[in-house]
Amino acid sequence: MYPIDYPLWSILARFGRQLTVNLDVLHDEEAGVYVATSRNLRGLVCEAPTMDELKAETERVLRDLVAFCVRGKNPALPVLVWPA
Repeated sequence: MYPIDYPLWSILARFGRQLTVNLDVLHDEEAGVYVATSRNLRGLVCEAPTMDELKAETERVLRDLVAFCVRGKNPALPVLVWPA
């Protein structure tokens, strides 16, 4: 697997190369939501009330961001690396 922030990742994504995205997740007690961000992919910020909903929302947003970055091609969805 190839990290999404390495050089040429968007070109490799066009050809179906499997990519990885590392995520940072925090729980905002005051708002009652989980928030996922990534240092690897600028613009990836998601929030949801449960971890299951956060995972689903993050996959949806990630699919859109990667498709935008590779100019509308249909790349494979990157593997999300959730914190332990």
